[in-house]
Amino acid sequence: MKLSLATSALLALTNAVAVPGTTPEIQRVPVPEGFFESHIGSVGSLTIAPAEPPKIDARAITHFYACINSNFQPACQNFAVNTGGCYNFSGNWNDAISSIGPDKGTTCTLYYDSGCRGRSVVNIVSPGIYNLNDFNFNDVASSVRCV
Repeated sequence: MKLSLATSALLALTNAVAVPGTTPEIQRVPVPEGFFESHIGSVGSLTIAPAEPPKIDARAITHFYACINSNFQPACQNFAVNTGGCYNFSGNWNDAISSIGPDKGTTCTLYYDSGCRGRSVVNIVSPGIYNLNDFNFNDVASSVRCV
């Protein structure tokens, strides 16, 4: 009797083990009506998650050289800026620039108002503008953008 019981148990265990290369049959289980609503809330009340803000690429740094006198006469300064950024001139540089020259391959725009607004001198490229008075823009620039 013990031998037949052990043999039966062994046969049952052998039938329960998955055979490699065979796929067990999947049975669909019916879900009671209202199951999802009672467990996760109303199906129709989903809200869309706000999109993740786009990642901003690192911007290249470029330079422009500006002077308070024409013909690049002192006082002068080399400014480092991120391409595409708007920069307001502050202190002694606001409404004081008379000559400007960006790096080779860079194009700058000077603006009359801060925030890169108002009338402007566009497409300033190397070697630059020696006298902004030629553009009726001497000592009036308040902001700059270079790309």
